[in-house]
Amino acid sequence: MSIIIDDGLDSRLGARIRLERERRGWSLTELAQRSGVSRAMINKVERGDASPTASLLGRLSGLLASLSQFCSLEPRRAVPDGS
Repeated sequence: MSIIIDDGLDSRLGARIRLERERRGWSLTELAQRSGVSRAMINKVERGDASPTASLLGRLSGLLASLSQFCSLEPRRAVPDGS
């Protein structure tokens, strides 16, 4: 018997995907077209109803941010330009 522990990772990844998509002003449909991932699957992942596969994360992170930035789950902060 295996035990499944819900650590909230799927929800955090889904929220990060939505945040990055919205930062770009993209609809679900636009992200789906750009990434080759179905709109329904992106929607499920954003809601935390489905676990993203490594392949899906790779496709989305290539569009939304570098993989290391994307998977950090920390929102990117603006860096002062020094002026």
